[in-house]
Amino acid sequence: MRQLQTLAIDAQGKYEAEFRVVWSDGSIHWLADRGQSFYDQTGQAVRIVGMVEEITEKKQAQEQIKQLYNELQSRVDELQTLFDIMPAGIAISHDPTCEVVRTNAFAENLMNVAPNSYLAPGNLNVNSLTQ
Repeated sequence: MRQLQTLAIDAQGKYEAEFRVVWSDGSIHWLADRGQSFYDQTGQAVRIVGMVEEITEKKQAQEQIKQLYNELQSRVDELQTLFDIMPAGIAISHDPTCEVVRTNAFAENLMNVAPNSYLAPGNLNVNSLTQ
């Protein structure tokens, strides 16, 4: 608590801190401390107003989101690798009108389009695929 008081006084105004504590039953909890220091004309701290909030569930949810994001990113990377090396032409569009179509290297080679280009309606000569 002394560190919080020092933080509040040194902040010269508003402050925020999050910290982990161990309760008497051994459980670990997270607390958020927010407040503001007030000073007299000489610059001495005369009052600290603030609140402490228990944010353990918020921290657990943030950690779960972080883990899910990392898992999702790993799967996206795997699918991107498959997309890139697949020995078959693949074209993907995320809009129902297919205004923009993304292709893999095999499809780019097959359709004779520049690597890493996004196809738009008019950029592809479908007749070239049959020649």
